[in-house]
Amino acid sequence: MKNPDHKTFLMKCADGFRLNRVIELDNNSLPSIGFAVLRAAQGERLHFSTEEEETCLVILSGRWRIRVGGEEFLCKRASVFDEKPSAIYLPSHTEFDLKTEQEGEVAFCEGKGSERKKVIFVSPSQVKERHLGSDNFQRIALDVLHENLGANSLLVGETISKPGNWSSFPPHKHDTDNMPYETALEELYFFRFKPREGFGVQRIYTDDRLVDEVFLLEDRSVVLIPFGYHPVVASPGYSLYYLWVLAGKTRMLRPYFDPTHKWLETYDGSQNRAL
Repeated sequence: MKNPDHKTFLMKCADGFRLNRVIELDNNSLPSIGFAVLRAAQGERLHFSTEEEETCLVILSGRWRIRVGGEEFLCKRASVFDEKPSAIYLPSHTEFDLKTEQEGEVAFCEGKGSERKKVIFVSPSQVKERHLGSDNFQRIALDVLHENLGANSLLVGETISKPGNWSSFPPHKHDTDNMPYETALEELYFFRFKPREGFGVQRIYTDDRLVDEVFLLEDRSVVLIPFGYHPVVASPGYSLYYLWVLAGKTRMLRPYFDPTHKWLETYDGSQNRAL
């Protein structure tokens, strides 16, 4: 397990009209994940190739026409808080074109993709919606590129929490290969807030507390999670969204919950140990 400088856990994604790259594959913190966000004005036409990596394009906002081979996909979304996403999975060595019919953003979620796979289009109606937690840690999870879709290493989804609510709770980790109880997956979170002035807090810690860090989250913050438990909380008055990107050799999410807080898995708000 790599142990990067803790200061590199928290990064920021720029919002200029360009491909705003956050990390490349084979970086020191998350070698299995690359991430960038493209912001483009109306009428732009752009050409890309995935080269050695597999890529999941997740529509964050705007109206886009995406052409892959002989197929064209129309994708649109008002914002990450208003609608489910469209997404396109692109295997390695795939060329594609993007045209913006309305200004917007697309996330490039990248993983290592040695095995040739098929292009997969995920419409909003195909995104799986899950309602998780209870009390003040309720949230909605949207599974975009899930286990049943044929990627090499990537799993991609989104989470939305109401103001003041916790997420990734009870605290869990997925840094150890111990099937069927836990899988080893690197992870990245990309945050947005509504309104944009909002903020939140994320803690990353390990059982032995050799790593125990707290990070201030703002709009467009990116947190790299190579290991450890990683709960998140939004400030009152501000809804929190994060895009999550997972990658690993075993493409299944089997989280391990912190034993101290595992009892909260079945908490329904009626019992309270503090009383």
